[in-house]
Amino acid sequence: MGKIRKTITEKLRNADFVIVSAAAVISAALNFCFTVLARRYVPPLEYGIYSTCLLLQTYLSYAQLGVLNAYNRDYPQLAGAGQEEKLGDLKNTAFTFFMGIYVLLTIIIGVVLEAAYLSGSFKKEYYIGYMLSMLLLIVNTLSDFGMNTMRMEGGYHYTALVTVIRTMLGAAVGLIAVRVSGYYGLYVMPAISGLAAVLLYYGKTLKGIRLQINKSILAECLRTGFPLMVNSFVWTAVASIDKFVILGFMDTKALGIYSVAQLGFTAMVLIPQSVSQVFYIKISRDYGRTGDEGLLVRACSRYTCINSICTSIICVAGYYVLPVFVKIVMPGYMSGIEAAQIMLIGIAIYGSTMLYGNIFSILKRNKDLLWTSIALCLFNIIFSVGLVSIFGRNIENVAIGTATSYAAFSLLLVNKISNGFEERKIVLLKSSWMPVFVSVFPTIVLYYLIPNIYVGIILSVIYLSGISLLMIKVCKIEK
Repeated sequence: MGKIRKTITEKLRNADFVIVSAAAVISAALNFCFTVLARRYVPPLEYGIYSTCLLLQTYLSYAQLGVLNAYNRDYPQLAGAGQEEKLGDLKNTAFTFFMGIYVLLTIIIGVVLEAAYLSGSFKKEYYIGYMLSMLLLIVNTLSDFGMNTMRMEGGYHYTALVTVIRTMLGAAVGLIAVRVSGYYGLYVMPAISGLAAVLLYYGKTLKGIRLQINKSILAECLRTGFPLMVNSFVWTAVASIDKFVILGFMDTKALGIYSVAQLGFTAMVLIPQSVSQVFYIKISRDYGRTGDEGLLVRACSRYTCINSICTSIICVAGYYVLPVFVKIVMPGYMSGIEAAQIMLIGIAIYGSTMLYGNIFSILKRNKDLLWTSIALCLFNIIFSVGLVSIFGRNIENVAIGTATSYAAFSLLLVNKISNGFEERKIVLLKSSWMPVFVSVFPTIVLYYLIPNIYVGIILSVIYLSGISLLMIKVCKIEK
């Protein structure tokens, strides 16, 4: 009986990525449904204002100066090395620092916004949106801190459950709020979702944290985490470039229409991100025990193949379903469908090499992380601005530029890993790009060749089932 229990437990551990991925799929589907249904009650202009206000929350999150980046990197390695006392000091220090910084910023910026609003500098929608965005920053950072800590302590199954619960509750309450108050109700969904997660993680990872700072640990986190934060900041800039290009070359309404593409990207990118995070923790722990760089790269390549297959399947599903869904539920945003489909292709390519970038993080090669991210930022600016300037000011050209920049970055990353760790490029591409090309592009051809979308879906499912099994065999995925 004990042997059976042990076997079941081991199989559940090995299924971590499946469980987390399933939760991410459910969460992505619920988020997708909410944001699509919300657009029935919020016109493109107001949704553009909402997207603009959230930029404040996004960029203020970097006020933690890299402490949380260092925390997420060092915690699993310390756990793998069995340094329990240092784990507690690290958790207390990181929590105390980011909470102090964010609360202080909320007060200061709140006063500035109040004065600016009273002077008539901007509209009421922007004022309330910015104020709520700052409060959401604190709630979401707390929930992310709890989730990341739980995962790093091995609680993948619990985080999967919390992910589903928080999204279901947030979507349900948020949709009611949007129907009642329109634009302002958009902020209710992330607020309820974040608060639910904080409550659920409180007894598991947040309870018992002491408000104290270990100066030596904080100094080390700032020293090694700041470059990681700069790298993340550059990534945030990359994710915002398309928005700034649209606001600069077009208008807020166009940004609202483009939110369909952002919706597709945000919902679908959760899959490769969640899978990568699980594998990141696994390979980080392994590296903490062995210190073998060659083993790290080989394990990363194997897990990359799994991630590429999962990402390709979900992106193909989105490519087929998104147009039908938008047409039925939010016809006012139909002009954003093509841009959204282009972005889905970009996600498939981007997700295929996502895990490779974690090698630099684990090895603390911060300069490599920073320069590759800066390269992506430059790629995005050049391609997006260039295409809009040459071929016309429309959101489709912005989407093509963004997707192309992800492809260029992906190749750059493969080249750096190959040169830095003496791994053949063909091996890295076989695990990353090959599953995407043999899965995504043939099914997109079917999408345009077959008039009946339902027949196209059936044929794509059959094709993807067969090609996925073949890819697993070709990539030699082992247990």
